Amino acid sequence: MIKESSPQYRIFVCINEKPSPKAYCLTGEGEKAVLWMKDEVKKRGLDKKLWITRTKCLGYCKPEGTVILFEPSHEQYSAVKFADIQKLFEDFVSKI
Repeated sequence: MIKESSPQYRIFVCINEKPSPKAYCLTGEGEKAVLWMKDEVKKRGLDKKLWITRTKCLGYCKPEGTVILFEPSHEQYSAVKFADIQKLFEDFVSKI
């Protein structure tokens, strides 16, 4: 058994592939959000402190967009569109 170190911060993004009519997170640009945030984390040299993690259902499906959970602050947002990602990300990163 190997004990691994874990990052201090994580952002979980739902990219769940549910059948219609609840296929919101995948079609809500969740994957696009993951790729953008991972790129930003690398550019800022935060890859040891902050991980962006794809996840399945977080339980708050909305047709308007994906669900994002910020840890360790336990802030969760639903109906997130890609246009919302930059502000949410900047707000979170400013606290690191």
